[in-house]
Amino acid sequence: MQDIEVRLQRVDQIERTGEDAAPTVYVNSATFNLGPYDVRMSLGQVESATEERLLVRTLATVIMSPQHAKAFSELLAKNVALYEQTFGQIQTTPISLPSSDIGEPPSSRSRSAARAKASQP
Repeated sequence: MQDIEVRLQRVDQIERTGEDAAPTVYVNSATFNLGPYDVRMSLGQVESATEERLLVRTLATVIMSPQHAKAFSELLAKNVALYEQTFGQIQTTPISLPSSDIGEPPSSRSRSAARAKASQP
């Protein structure tokens, strides 16, 4: 129990190591896969796009627990809000996401695939 209490305390200084070895990449595509124990984000760059096909080069896959993914999403939302307070409203263009970019639980995904296959002539 003591170990948990220490981890939950506020940390004023974080020392990071290994950042010089970690690549810095630009991504403009994210695909999510959900499992009962983790959330997987495949991050990549769109290399080409047509009405029929999108070619994305995957640059990294980030895997985290559902609890960490939720904390990450809250932290990201706070930082986007701070960005907008500092630099102004971010304008977005509505886009239609392929269903493959929206995570589904594995059981839903297999049912969706079975329904899609069954509906094909």
